[in-house]
Amino acid sequence: KLATAYYSAAELVFYRNLFALLALGGYVMLSGRSIRTPYWRFQFQRGLSGLASLMAYFYAIAWRLPERA
Repeated sequence: KLATAYYSAAELVFYRNLFALLALGGYVMLSGRSIRTPYWRFQFQRGLSGLASLMAYFYAIAWRLPERA
């Protein structure tokens, strides 16, 4: 909530997703598992809807917080 005063919603979503990518990428590499799926279209749609909802969440927080003097 505090970061919305300094960063745009797009930046917050980018850094949050970057952290998740690094964490999950490291786990996948260390475990040696494959992330391949036959349902890639559904995974893509799920990712887009998650991105849109996260953007809306951060926009709502930034819009609703009162400005500090």
